[in-house]
Formats: sequence, C-alpha cells, structure tokens
Amino acid sequence: MLQALDGSLCIDGSQWAKMEPHCLGKPTDPGRSGSDNRRFIEAVLWIVRTGSPWRDLPAHFGNGSTAFRRFSDWRKADVFVKLFQACSDEPDMGFELLPGHRFDTVGVEPLIDGIDFGGLIADKAFDSDTIMADLNARGAKIVISQHPRRARPLPLDRELYKWRHLIEMV
Repeated sequence: MLQALDGSLCIDGSQWAKMEPHCLGKPTDPGRSGSDNRRFIEAVLWIVRTGSPWRDLPAHFGNGSTAFRRFSDWRKADVFVKLFQACSDEPDMGFELLPGHRFDTVGVEPLIDGIDFGGLIADKAFDSDTIMADLNARGAKIVISQHPRRARPLPLDRELYKWRHLIEMV
C-alpha cells in the first residue's frame, strides 16, 4: 500500500470504494487497462501536494510520462469530476465548479449560504473583502490567493493552496 510523504494514505478505504467504479482501465473495460488505479490516483495527489513536474514522479508510482498521458486521458473523460462527485458526501469534501469567468464572487454567497465548513481554498477571483469578512465571521480558514493590488496582503498557506491545483488541472 502506498503512503503519503508523512506516512499516511491519501485515500482511505471508504473513499476508494466510492471512487473505484468510476476509474478507467478496470479489467472489465474494453481496451487497455491500468495496472493499479489507486496507485495512479495517489500519484496524482503526490504531484498536487508537491507541485513537482511529472518527470520527478517517484519510481514507486510508475513512469512519469505514462502517468501524465493517463492523467490527460482521465481529464478528457471527466473522470476526476466523477471521482470528486463520488466522494462529495464525505464530510470534509465538497466540490462545485463555478463558471470560471470574471466576477466569480457573485456565485460564492449562494454556494456557501447555510453550509458549515472549516475553510475555503480558492484563487484570486475570490479575493473579495465581503467573502473574507464572511469567512472570518464563520471562523473558517482562508486560503485564497490575493490580487497584487490588495493594500494589506493576508497570510497564505502555500502548502494548502497547492491543493487548489488539483481542481485547476481537471
């Protein structure tokens, strides 16, 4: 069983049970099959956690070039969206894609209204004093990249912010 840098698994058994049916390359699928889908997802999470290029993927995850091609295939087939949706009933996992246009902030208030959560990871489109005030009032952790024009920059947990790129890459 593969482990994260700190020795823990990134995907626990209950999460994997929900994800496995949505993976490509199962033995019952037509065409080629992946040797180990769970190991591949752990490899993707390693890339996201470390911010490393695929060529630096540790050997125990497999060949970086092959993993990148597989990642691209899964991205095109919306597999990662299906995996997030499959795990979205997990108490600490929520997933919602906003349109990705200017002024994404208009979609945030209805999205988080009435939902109890411990933090928000987002890009600088969400750098709004209104959103920041709401998150502070909730006692939520704020992990939002800020516009360069922000008068007083706020601290940013860069290690946690790397997780945002998992969504960006999908």
